[in-house]
Parts: sequence; structure tokens; C-alpha cells
Amino acid sequence: HVGLHRLLSGELCRPACENGGRCITNEKGELRCYCWPNFSGERCEVNHCKDYCQNGGTCSGSSIGRPTCRCAVGFTGPVCERKVCDNYCLNGGTCDVSKGNQPVCRCMAEYTGERCLYHICHHFCTNSKACTLSSKSQVECVCSTRYEGVKCEVDRCLQCRGAPCIVNPETDNVSCK
Repeated sequence: HVGLHRLLSGELCRPACENGGRCITNEKGELRCYCWPNFSGERCEVNHCKDYCQNGGTCSGSSIGRPTCRCAVGFTGPVCERKVCDNYCLNGGTCDVSKGNQPVCRCMAEYTGERCLYHICHHFCTNSKACTLSSKSQVECVCSTRYEGVKCEVDRCLQCRGAPCIVNPETDNVSCK
């Protein structure tokens, strides 16, 4: 039968098979080493996983293509070469690693979002010059003279009903012509 191989002890091959390789008789009746997925070479002497994964990653061999790495917590990349948190959190946020090996940001008080990308004023205040964070961690919008309201959402010139609106920055008064 073509393809029928007889598995023998690795020591029958000369030189002997290494790293748990098995000695087989091929179709031509020749003794050859049959290697486990992590190994190759005539005697299975080449370990594809040796020093392959970095930072404590665990290597798994593959009978086709490159080995794969299972990274230790805190590391990622094809060979575990990158820290999960590298340059992930922005604007002074600190990064922790979740049980699922995902980055999680703890943002400074005035920033928000998955990566601390957004300043708290970004979506809260409208028509504001700036905002501050109160001692109770409440967002307080700083309105320009023309606007008022908790979020600076009220246009004081609406009272003019389309007539020219005059804003006096010195007195904070709004008047209509």
C-alpha cells in the first residue's frame, strides 16, 4: 500500500531522531524521522519554538507555517513583543490590563472615553468658552456673554426675534436694536 508507514522507535534511525520524533519507513523503504509540529530537520533537531515567543509567551508549533504564541498577561503581538498598554491611554490616563488581556484606561478627572480622548467639555457644554470641574466633580460650563444656562445652551439674543443683537462684554448685558 502506498502511504502505509510503519512507526518505529526513534532510535532505529541513524542518527537517532531527536525531540520525540518517530522513525518511519517511507514508500521507498527508507527510514526517516517523523517530527512533532514544533520540530523539523532530518533528525527533528530544529526547534521552531526555541526563543520564538518573547516576554514569557508560550509557543505552539504548527505543522504548516510558523508557530503561534500565547502571550502572558500584559503583552500582545505575533511574538508577544508589545505591551498591551503601550501608548493606549491618552491625556495622562493610566492603563490597567483586564483579565481578558485588554487595556482599560483610568482617566484624569477632566477626560473621558475609552482611551481618555475626550475632554469633559467636549460633549457636555455648548457655546462655552471653557469648563471647569467643581469640587464635587461636576462639570461647570463657562459661558460667553451671549449665552447662559447650565450648558450655555440658551442664546440670549433670541429675545431680539431677528432684530440686531448687541452684546456688551463689559456689563454682560444683551440688548436689541
